[in-house]
Amino acid sequence: MLLKPMTSIRSILAAILLMFGCAEPQSPPAAKPNPKHSPPAAAQVSPAVTALLKPDPDLDKKMTAEEIKATLAAAQRSAPAISNADTITGLELGPSTDWQTALNGVQAVVHLAARAHRSENTQQREKDLYFSINVEGTMQLARSAITAGVQKFIFLSSIAVNGSTTDGRGAFSEHDCMAPNTVYGKTKAAAEHRLSDLAADGKMSITVIRAPMIYGAGAVGNYGRLLSAVRSGVPLPFGLIKNRRGFLGIDNLTSFVQHRLGASNSSTFEVFLLADNEQVSTPEFIRLLARACARPPRLLPVPVSLLRIPMNYLGLSDALIGSLEIDAGKAYATGWHCPLTLAEGLSRSISP
Repeated sequence: MLLKPMTSIRSILAAILLMFGCAEPQSPPAAKPNPKHSPPAAAQVSPAVTALLKPDPDLDKKMTAEEIKATLAAAQRSAPAISNADTITGLELGPSTDWQTALNGVQAVVHLAARAHRSENTQQREKDLYFSINVEGTMQLARSAITAGVQKFIFLSSIAVNGSTTDGRGAFSEHDCMAPNTVYGKTKAAAEHRLSDLAADGKMSITVIRAPMIYGAGAVGNYGRLLSAVRSGVPLPFGLIKNRRGFLGIDNLTSFVQHRLGASNSSTFEVFLLADNEQVSTPEFIRLLARACARPPRLLPVPVSLLRIPMNYLGLSDALIGSLEIDAGKAYATGWHCPLTLAEGLSRSISP
């Protein structure tokens, strides 16, 4: 179905709702369990490095099987094939999970699992669940790793720990005070605080990576919705937005994780902000994505003042209109560099 040009707040709102898969803003009913959920996905892990990408049967709590496959595929493209790999399934990220068997003989843990990709209303309603999974679950895993003799622990955090926008200020950096304003961001900040305390005894080196929106093949969340909109030719009312935002390709993230795994344990706790080299506006990101899809970018020149009304209504103003600049200088100073440009990363994220 072709959409007519959007000339009213109502039509702009409809396009944004379509793009982000939102229902009309209201208090949604509690999610019902799905008795036909997919079985747990198996994540291949090396005896030396365990990548915790294993969802429990309730896929709502962690990464979906599709996300796991996409992440593993990206890792395999960037790294040599893993020999003598083990397969571990059925573990959930929770405050009482027994990690002893999974961590036996493991030298490093790469912890990517979290509860995410929910609306602000859902986050508020599920605040206790968010803290149970993202904070207590993380700490249970980290404590178990220390007990098992793990040497390195890499924790994927979020730029949401710094805040939601850099409008009116400079780029976010590791020197900023934490200023999360979402439940998700607050859980990541709390986990970082507690991991810092845990690292103080020097038994395990902990690296924290604060990432902006991560894009890659099979990615969900805002990127997946945006990709779907571009592919289907939906006109997007973002043509007049003038901002600057950082993004992170899955291949670049994987590369930095490998870099940190190979680094000497010079510090027991390090925080890095990470982003691709190029930081672009929302419409420029859409143009690059459209080029990767071999589709024309359908950007409508809607005034930002008019667009801001429905965006504020949905709590998406910072995510699309606002700037989110990231100073990744500390990561580059370690000798690492992004293997892919933004355009190259987007091209690789497009499934055939």
